[in-house]
Amino acid sequence: MIIVANDLRTKGVHAIKEVLTQYKDAIISVRGKPKYVVLEKKRYDELQK
Repeated sequence: MIIVANDLRTKGVHAIKEVLTQYKDAIISVRGKPKYVVLEKKRYDELQK
């Protein structure tokens, strides 16, 4: 699921929490292009193994 940077500015961390309740990760787009990926720490640790 993609979160636009403006939503992140207005909703803050709540925007990320909303997405992570339904998806494994959240992509943050800046100026219409995917730039960052956010995931829960537990999922990050799984990927590090």
